[in-house]
Amino acid sequence: MYLDSNDNGRRDAGEAGAPNVVVVLNGRFQAHTNGDGRFEFPSVTIGDHFLTVVPDNLPLAWSFPPGARADVHVRVHTETRVELGAGRLR
Repeated sequence: MYLDSNDNGRRDAGEAGAPNVVVVLNGRFQAHTNGDGRFEFPSVTIGDHFLTVVPDNLPLAWSFPPGARADVHVRVHTETRVELGAGRLR
């Protein structure tokens, strides 16, 4: 989870991570981001999953659209990386 300061939809050098934000897997399992905005769900089954964000702990002036989600396909014996960007409120 990162703060997309230029609103381009990808994490660029210098864009800060969003710490202590709750990321939810399949509407059931929660993880908190660390100081760099990273999160982990160990031992996820292969197949299609989705991630949502609880934006309560995002810094002021930042948001994650309500109801927004990231669809993820997990393959066997791989690590799947997902970057979730928060936008600045205007």
